[in-house]
Amino acid sequence: MRPGTESAITGSGRLSPGQFGFTGPVSAPNIDPPPHFYRGTELATFDFETDAAAAAALLPEELSLAHEPARARIVFADFPFSTLGVYREAMLQLACTFEGRRVFYCPYLIVTGDIGLIAGREIWGAPKLLGSVGFEKRGPTVSCHVERAGTRIASAELRPRNLIEPGATVPPLVFLKVIPSPEAGAPPEVCELVEVDLDSTVHLGSDGTAELFTGPAELRLERSAVDPWAALPILRTLRGTYGRFDSVLNSGRVLHRYADSVTQLVGPQR
Repeated sequence: MRPGTESAITGSGRLSPGQFGFTGPVSAPNIDPPPHFYRGTELATFDFETDAAAAAALLPEELSLAHEPARARIVFADFPFSTLGVYREAMLQLACTFEGRRVFYCPYLIVTGDIGLIAGREIWGAPKLLGSVGFEKRGPTVSCHVERAGTRIASAELRPRNLIEPGATVPPLVFLKVIPSPEAGAPPEVCELVEVDLDSTVHLGSDGTAELFTGPAELRLERSAVDPWAALPILRTLRGTYGRFDSVLNSGRVLHRYADSVTQLVGPQR
């Protein structure tokens, strides 16, 4: 070893912020910036009426329930191809408004893949947790379920038999993105409402009609100590749908940033 080379090797790091990857690990990121592309996605959605007080307890103050009784939706998604990998999701959504505009707020979301989980949480603040999502077609029925740590959270069945026309637009998703501070008692580093820009196109069959169906549907929520989806009672199942889509997941936008109103995160509930 030549004189002086040891100090050069053991000196300051050479990885500067301009070289950081989009997400961690910053020296070898697994996730690129949006847009991300999805092809051949199968979606089964189940809309239901629920208790307004129970729904409002999950809703940030800047949002308002869109219906009375309140309406919620559970979406089961099977992604056979995306630029974030192959995975499935189950998502609970609340129909609400932001400044008079229709949106869906998502308080709970289960995903089966780590890349989809990291991208959702770090970019948009989606409350994703790893779990198991079933999406099966048996005979004339689409059967879905979601579990975490061996506990069933929700299950649903749909017999897709009647064609329906796609709506003009689907309200965008909104997440509450929270990144806590590592310092005790400090306010969150990030606390904001984020809207997700998702452009979806329904597949067309060989006859030119949209591959979007409805039919008899049933939805069940089961009690879980750690995933309290069942805190929203099912007063009435409104509709189930099944369809196939291609989508582009773009960058989102911040609807509201919390500042002095959030001093620190609440600790464990006792």
